[in-house]
Amino acid sequence: METIMGKHPAEIISVLSTSKGEEIMLLDMLDQRLPIPRRSSVAKNIVQAMSLALACLSADPKSRPTMKQVSGAILAQKIPIVEPFHAVSLAQLRQNLFRTSTSSWSS
Repeated sequence: METIMGKHPAEIISVLSTSKGEEIMLLDMLDQRLPIPRRSSVAKNIVQAMSLALACLSADPKSRPTMKQVSGAILAQKIPIVEPFHAVSLAQLRQNLFRTSTSSWSS
């Protein structure tokens, strides 16, 4: 998260557990010094990295993926983008993970 955000994610980690966390857009989390991704492959990589980072921040340690599962998800690139990049919220990323977590984390 720190690499994508360009700063330590301490503030966002605490906000994720509140209702304000549902309103945060992925685009607002990106390092402002970097250009907005125009290519879908770059956007997909950012969505995947943030989705995995959010999964690793789950309050329940048993819900977090193992490093083997994270590396498998990175290699498989299973996380789809169903919205335009500018419209993806952190809440959508978390919901997407919960929908796919049973299949992707169990392998």
